[in-house]
Amino acid sequence: MSDRDREEEVDGARIAAQIINRLSPDNKKRVVKRIAKEAPATMDKIQKDLVNIADIVDLTPQGLQYLIAQLDYNDLLAVIANTNQDVAKALLGNMTQRKRIQIRNDIQYSEPLTDVEFQSVEKRVLRQLDTLRTQGTVRLKADTDTYV
Repeated sequence: MSDRDREEEVDGARIAAQIINRLSPDNKKRVVKRIAKEAPATMDKIQKDLVNIADIVDLTPQGLQYLIAQLDYNDLLAVIANTNQDVAKALLGNMTQRKRIQIRNDIQYSEPLTDVEFQSVEKRVLRQLDTLRTQGTVRLKADTDTYV
């Protein structure tokens, strides 16, 4: 049997989610809204693989620590300073006390980001999170196995 005779199964919803995850936050919202309107059943399949900044709170503690280690320090600082308190609390709660103190001090003296600057940071962080989830390096709490 040749390679051409074998059919390869492709998860179209996962591929679509990966493409959408790489868009800027504004374009991502626009595309998701349009797909939800035009093809709700397809959106349901894609939704489970979409990544957003709020997903950070749903990472396992080990996943949070790995994500923190992988992020650029300035991106980490920007996310903590410019996202909701739940995300900031999850990130700050999973780092060393020394790093937490350093970040809090740096936030006090950092310049505020413009929307465009933060969207760029958000896109880099989400790309990193998506890559780590795809590799299986970080997992959401809901994805963890339960043993009986």
